[in-house]
Amino acid sequence: MLALLKKDLDILTKQYKMYIIMLVFFLCAGSVSTSDEFFSTFPMVICSWLTANLIAYDERQEGGIDSPKKLYVISKYLFQFIVVALCLIICIAGLCSRYAVGSADFCNVLLTMLAASFLVPAVMLPIIFKNSAAKSILKYYAVLIIGIAMCYYFSAAFEHRYIAQIGLGFTIPAGILFLLLYVLSCKLSIKYYEKRED
Repeated sequence: MLALLKKDLDILTKQYKMYIIMLVFFLCAGSVSTSDEFFSTFPMVICSWLTANLIAYDERQEGGIDSPKKLYVISKYLFQFIVVALCLIICIAGLCSRYAVGSADFCNVLLTMLAASFLVPAVMLPIIFKNSAAKSILKYYAVLIIGIAMCYYFSAAFEHRYIAQIGLGFTIPAGILFLLLYVLSCKLSIKYYEKRED
């Protein structure tokens, strides 16, 4: 597992430097900007791009993927989780500098970030593992665009209708639910990938 994670990190730093630059930029901007939804959510979008591109890169290599399929899928989910967790720590630190922890504004943006972090890849990754990254590229972008649009829509809906009711008592259970769906997505991806013929 550690070897697979190290390989992903090596590929990331050698092949996808622009994504890393974009990620750092949006993390820095998100820590100081008042446009919370955009600058705090977009790093999570980049994390999804990174994982999808790492899978595509592996599939393009001569000889394909030589790791056990279950282990390979878990490594990709774990890699994305680690990157997302680091990004969330930075984004939440930025939120804490602007809002009181537990306030409606803080919880609204945090809820959007959690949804973008775990719900979008929970839908996107099984599609990729079922069909391959090359065959799923259009579906991948559709899921990404629709998923992020829905995050913004529901964020706005909460802000205008229910913002006074949003607190950590709602946000934390919602985040746990998103994480559980992410884990279930991993199991579904394993099932799809093991059945897929190379």
